[in-house]
Amino acid sequence: MKQKSPSPWAILAVTSLAVFAVMLDALVLFVAFPAIERSFSGVSGAQLSWVLNAYTIVYGALLVPAGRFADRVGRKRVFLAGATLFTLASVLCGLAGSPALLIAARVLQAVGGAMLTPTSLA
Repeated sequence: MKQKSPSPWAILAVTSLAVFAVMLDALVLFVAFPAIERSFSGVSGAQLSWVLNAYTIVYGALLVPAGRFADRVGRKRVFLAGATLFTLASVLCGLAGSPALLIAARVLQAVGGAMLTPTSLA
C-alpha cells in the first residue's frame, strides 16, 4: 500500500509556523524583560541580561552547524527534533524558578531554534 505524502501547503504552513515561533521567541523577550526583572528582583540586570544573550549567542553560533548536521542525518529528522526540543525548553522557561534555570532553558531553546531554522528553509 502506497503511503500518501503530505500536501506541500501543509508542509509550508508547519515550517513557517516553526520559524515564526523561533523569531517571536527571540524578539518577545525584549518586551518581557522588565517583568522578568521584577520576578527576580534580587538579581542584577547584568546577570539577567544573560537570559537574552544566552539565546542570541547560542542560536547564532549553531545555525550553520545545525544546517550541516541536517544535511548529514536528514532535514525532517532534525526539524522534528528541533521542534520537540524548542517546545520542551519553552515549557522549562515557564517553570524556571531561578535565573540559572531560566538561562539554561533559554540555551536549550536556542539549540532547538537553531535546528528549526535551516531545516525549515530546506
